[in-house]
Amino acid sequence: MPLVGLPQLKKRIQAIAKTGDDLGRDWANATVDEMRGRIPTRTGATRESVRVGHYDERGAEVVASPVVYFLDSGTREHEVTPKIAKALRWSSGPGGKPVFSRSAKIPRQRPRPLRDVSARAGLEKTASSDRIVRLWNEAA
Repeated sequence: MPLVGLPQLKKRIQAIAKTGDDLGRDWANATVDEMRGRIPTRTGATRESVRVGHYDERGAEVVASPVVYFLDSGTREHEVTPKIAKALRWSSGPGGKPVFSRSAKIPRQRPRPLRDVSARAGLEKTASSDRIVRLWNEAA
């Protein structure tokens, strides 16, 4: 007994199988755009470090500066001491006088969810389910 519609089913499955890399690339690019928009900036270096690392039919990898991890998960309060010199030095503001100290307490930084929120927003932007349904219907 022959299976009715087998050639059409094969065409549909082949059409969907080819979209994996395109979906991964689009998801990665949308995630990069979302994440760059959420990163607070002073110089723009951290924002510019976010880029697409790798993508395929299984997903996407977005890479960035380690600073993004600290922004995403936050930091604990900690103390900084000099390793080589006898004191730390920083300016007390724009045009301010230099300040010297043997140690400095760095306050806790609250987490700013970037990675997960950006990936979810990027996935929503790609409209992957709409694309798969459209390809399925067009292939028959």
